[in-house]
Amino acid sequence: MQLKTGSELAAALRTLGDGVQNRLWIASPFIGDWKTVRQVLGRRWIENQRVEVKLITDIRSNNNLNPETIRRFRDRGEIKSIEGLHAKIYIIDNQVLVTSANLTNTAFSKRREIGVFLNEAESAEVISLYSVWWEATAEAIPPDWQPPRTHRGGNRDDEGTARGLRTIHELPEDPGDPYRQIASRFRDYQDFRNKYRDFAERYSQIQRLWAESPLYFETDAFLNYLFHHAPDKPTQRYRKGRPRRFNNDDQRDAAIRRHALLFK
Repeated sequence: MQLKTGSELAAALRTLGDGVQNRLWIASPFIGDWKTVRQVLGRRWIENQRVEVKLITDIRSNNNLNPETIRRFRDRGEIKSIEGLHAKIYIIDNQVLVTSANLTNTAFSKRREIGVFLNEAESAEVISLYSVWWEATAEAIPPDWQPPRTHRGGNRDDEGTARGLRTIHELPEDPGDPYRQIASRFRDYQDFRNKYRDFAERYSQIQRLWAESPLYFETDAFLNYLFHHAPDKPTQRYRKGRPRRFNNDDQRDAAIRRHALLFK
């Protein structure tokens, strides 16, 4: 058994979270903001779909459940509710932390919490108990359920008595929100798709070689020509991330016509 307190709690959880492989099971009656969850647990469990994610909370304490975080957990795994839940348990693979700390910013940065990492035999007992709670005690949450927002437009991060507490522990660095990064990549993809479509349309206006074939077949063949066979085909500088660019439409149109001559 290992005793942890103060900033050691979040740091130890983050180390385990960054290496999680199979399981992230949590029991906590209070659920804080999404950034805090990433700081404490990392983001590997969000990105690795092989990790089984379960959260037990108490939806009757819904003013202490952050709506965005609840939504993110639902997107990634399952959530169930136990009325009167007070235990705080963090199970990462086969490592178990039993603690006084809720999954909130207030608990990990403003309160004096304590927790113990259990040995192998003790961990097996807690994992078994969690499974019993999950299967026999916890209730499924309706698919459309969301915690209500407070009158100030957001949810309290923790117990109502937390207001005015000063920060006494620094949390680990935020690894970033993978959902936002995925959205950014999707916008890049959409931008690329639009550019490809515009280029293919221009190509078709200058010269189609095989009108009966799909336009993208011919467009792809032209791009392959530019990369492998054109007189000024990409050099090593291109392969290092410095692509050759057409400075104007005339240069691009001339390249398309040179490509067409190969099939005359």
